[in-house]
Amino acid sequence: MVRELREEMTTSHIPIVMLTAKSTIESKIEGMKLGADDYITKPFSAAYLKARIFNLLEQRKNYRHCIAPVCCLHPPNNLWQGKGNHHSGPLAQRPEIYG
Repeated sequence: MVRELREEMTTSHIPIVMLTAKSTIESKIEGMKLGADDYITKPFSAAYLKARIFNLLEQRKNYRHCIAPVCCLHPPNNLWQGKGNHHSGPLAQRPEIYG
């Protein structure tokens, strides 16, 4: 499920924290390779979990503030170009904002 969430554009930005009883290093590495932001084993501290979630959300917020202006100024080419038509991508349909 983690891999699917990471591959989907609408959910790829959501922080993922795995809470599990699997505590082997192999399980932890596998969780991280799948795309988890953190891997916490049971038993866990609710205070630690809350702090970790807070930090992840703050990181995402800070990243959004830093990268959003750059994305809007220099969007990737595939947002301008649609399939088969040079200027039919989602941003090409809104030139008043991005053009």
